[in-house]
Amino acid sequence: MVIQSFQTDFFLVSKQYYVDELKYQERIDDLERAKNSSVLISQVADQQSVSFTIDSDKHISGEIHFYRPDNANLDHKVKFTESNIKIEKTDLAPGRYLAKISWLDSDHSYYQEEEIIVR
Repeated sequence: MVIQSFQTDFFLVSKQYYVDELKYQERIDDLERAKNSSVLISQVADQQSVSFTIDSDKHISGEIHFYRPDNANLDHKVKFTESNIKIEKTDLAPGRYLAKISWLDSDHSYYQEEEIIVR
C-alpha cells in the first residue's frame, strides 16, 4: 500500500497553481477591503434595466462580470468609469446571475458580489 502511494502521480489542477493562488488571495483581500470600507453598492432593477451605484467620494473604474452559473455562454461583462452603472436588460438573458463587481479608486482595489435575477 505504501509503495503504491509513492508511485501515484499528483497533478495540480492548474498548471499555474501558484500564480492562481496569489490572484485568489488578492481577491480575498479586495473583498475584505470592500467590506471594511465606507463604500456602498446599491442595486435597482426596473422593467428595462439594472442599475448599480457605487457610493464613493473618489474617482473609480472597474468591471461587472455578470456570471451565469448554469450557462457560461450567457456571461456578460461591462466596464465602467463612473459610479452610476446602468445595464439594459436586453443585454442579459432572463435568469439568475452573480454580479462580480471589481473596481479601483486612486488608492485600492475592491471586490464585491451581488446576486441578481433578470425577469
